Amino acid sequence: EGGTGEASDGGYSRWHDDGDGDPRRWLLEADARQYPPEKIASLALLWTGLAAVTVLRGAGPPAGLFDCGDAAFVALLLAQFAWTLGFAAYQGRRIVASAAARVRAGYPFRDRDVRWDAAALRLYGAWTLLAGVVAGLVGIGGGMVLGPLMLAMNIDPRV
Repeated sequence: EGGTGEASDGGYSRWHDDGDGDPRRWLLEADARQYPPEKIASLALLWTGLAAVTVLRGAGPPAGLFDCGDAAFVALLLAQFAWTLGFAAYQGRRIVASAAARVRAGYPFRDRDVRWDAAALRLYGAWTLLAGVVAGLVGIGGGMVLGPLMLAMNIDPRV
């Protein structure tokens, strides 16, 4: 677990690089950033990968390269799931490792802060997967987003 690069604590050992010996200060400064570039880049990578596979897969002829029943179409469809689940597993590992680094550094957690560990990650992951499936099955996703937007646009709620 050195001071540079990606360590087992999700990169939070980089505080050693500044030589001041205060991991709490580095963690607090990292948390104070409103738009962490590494998190934005990570999210952009996820969506870029998903968009690339979606464009390659298409929706079948004439728009797509493959028919819906083709093996390549199915492989690309499964690749989207593999990409998303792999990304989630990587980010989950990072968040658990960074939480462990915070505990070691004596980080001042607030009462409502989530204490990420493997069990909490599995619990929240399972519930969010279930919520996504249920939302998709009953069709509440769009209305949950568009309803408040329409109210903010002063559209009559009866619409």
